[in-house]
Amino acid sequence: MHACVGSLLSAMQALVEASNLHISHNLEVTNYTYDLCERRDFPSTHLTPLPRLCHFVITMTQDTRIRIVRVSHMRYRHVDLAITRQFLEDFGMHLAYSENDGKTLYFAGEGRDPYCYVAEQGETSEFLGGTFLVETKEDLEKASRTLPQATGLLPAGPAGGYMVSFRDPDNIPVNLCWGLEEREVPAPESNKVTEKVAEVNYPLTKQRKGEFRRFEKGPCPVFKLGHYGQ
Repeated sequence: MHACVGSLLSAMQALVEASNLHISHNLEVTNYTYDLCERRDFPSTHLTPLPRLCHFVITMTQDTRIRIVRVSHMRYRHVDLAITRQFLEDFGMHLAYSENDGKTLYFAGEGRDPYCYVAEQGETSEFLGGTFLVETKEDLEKASRTLPQATGLLPAGPAGGYMVSFRDPDNIPVNLCWGLEEREVPAPESNKVTEKVAEVNYPLTKQRKGEFRRFEKGPCPVFKLGHYGQ
């Protein structure tokens, strides 16, 4: 491909010379350039651009997209991790990992993501951004190279993988990750209530008599992080 482009550029240069043109502007476009040509026989104070047919443009398009699979987890900094842990466990999450002598806690749901909430100990409470799983490591490297003020590839945590952090145009932190080891999702537990009482009463049909439907008290298990808003 580069050889073909080089040959085309050589042919264009020969055409420029044969047409008594000189190059007055040279502007970079991706990996190649285009030349805005003007007549050589006009005075320099009256340069007149040639018609558009003499404006040669070569554009090599590149795929700059960063492919995101899904939202993975949230990251926060908290002053009191004990209160945070109590709240999250009451909310339906469970502690999956602990790092830095208990100063970084990873809470998981019942889904395949290794964790859906990361809580760090800090002097002030702070939102550290939502984290999105990208398709490949190349996507993560592309993000590190192309996004403004993005970090390099950082260790993502105890489930392995890498992470890149940056800020969006509103200065809100955002993270991308790749390579996290997914959890093995257990088979869903049978509903204890339906195991004991399979029949359901209807207004005109009473199939269940002398049996009560009672649910076990406790937090409703969180499955995964579905979405978040800013």
